[in-house]
Amino acid sequence: MTAETAGRTPATATRPTSLLVGAAIAALQGAALVVWGGYDMIAALVGDPIDRGLSVFGGFVILLLGVMPLLAARGLLKLRSWGRSPAVLTSSICLPVAYYMWQSGGV
Repeated sequence: MTAETAGRTPATATRPTSLLVGAAIAALQGAALVVWGGYDMIAALVGDPIDRGLSVFGGFVILLLGVMPLLAARGLLKLRSWGRSPAVLTSSICLPVAYYMWQSGGV
């Protein structure tokens, strides 16, 4: 490194708008899953489910599934290439499930 290049700072990478929108959608999906999983776990502990252990485990699994899109959103905001795959995977899983729930009136 020379004295001439030592003082330079790398140019700030600009984030495209589509990347910010994708990160926001992934963060929203992750937050919704985390809240839903937490609610399921608390409802299983406070309520009277048929199988308390299975209900708590189901809520825990949903909570863990919410962590993936949150990490993907963080990766997208930090311009990491690995953040795209979990974000697209989560969206491709959530869209058919949401469509089925909407069509069946199960929302």
